[in-house]
Amino acid sequence: MGISLAKHFQSEIISADSRQFYKEMHIGTAKPTTKEMCGITHHFVDCISVNEKYTAWDFQKEVHELLNKYYKDNSIVFLVGGAGLFIDAICKGLDEFPELKEGIREELNQRLKKGEFLNMLKQLETLDPVYYKTCDKNNPRRVIRALEVCLSSGKPYSDFLIKKQEDLNFKVTKIGLKLDRGKLVEKINNRVDTMIKKGLLNEVKTLEKIKDLPSLNTVGYKELFDFLDGNCNMEKAVEQIKINTRRYSKRQMTWFRKDKSINWFDPDDIGEMISFVSRVVN
Repeated sequence: MGISLAKHFQSEIISADSRQFYKEMHIGTAKPTTKEMCGITHHFVDCISVNEKYTAWDFQKEVHELLNKYYKDNSIVFLVGGAGLFIDAICKGLDEFPELKEGIREELNQRLKKGEFLNMLKQLETLDPVYYKTCDKNNPRRVIRALEVCLSSGKPYSDFLIKKQEDLNFKVTKIGLKLDRGKLVEKINNRVDTMIKKGLLNEVKTLEKIKDLPSLNTVGYKELFDFLDGNCNMEKAVEQIKINTRRYSKRQMTWFRKDKSINWFDPDDIGEMISFVSRVVN
């Protein structure tokens, strides 16, 4: 959909899919092929390695630098993807976080693997009761991020979150795609089957030696690492990918439904979206 809009408005795309950033992850992140890109420039796709640390703050800084140059000759660009934190970093802004202490994230990831998530939630509630009230308690990555900042700085994570939208030198208009849950589940299942046929398992095998990297603790990869470790059969692994993808999509929708500024469209209503964007930019 983003490609269709960018093509119509002769614009470019900034990817806000935090897993498409990584050069080594292709099939499991459903990156658009060169043909699918239709000649549209895509920024922040294949821009870093899985070995590199890259945060929402880094993304915000680099995107804003890009936009300062881009808007000198262009009036519209499309930020496309489903990573809510990274989208908010651009549209709302983030305060700069403190220097993080070496080894804390790895320690927290190991605790998560050992099944200590509930204890980690209790620890977050103690260290930052303000953020605990509003955070997504079903999202270990968000909890780990908050704890990492708390433990590194000795201050609550919420102290570093921006309290109001920064003065931006661009206007933000948000479009969301609404899809019947039954159709969404069908699309997810078909997409996973297609990934498997395209060779996702072989892609995962190339990353097996570095599977403990945080960037690889993601849906589509961690389930196949379990298969390669002998913890389940292939059929079970594929089914778990589908289940976890559905859970992730549900968390995404919960996140975005809280944003009252989003204008919702049916995915097939490209004409209505084009008309809407035309009214906004004119």
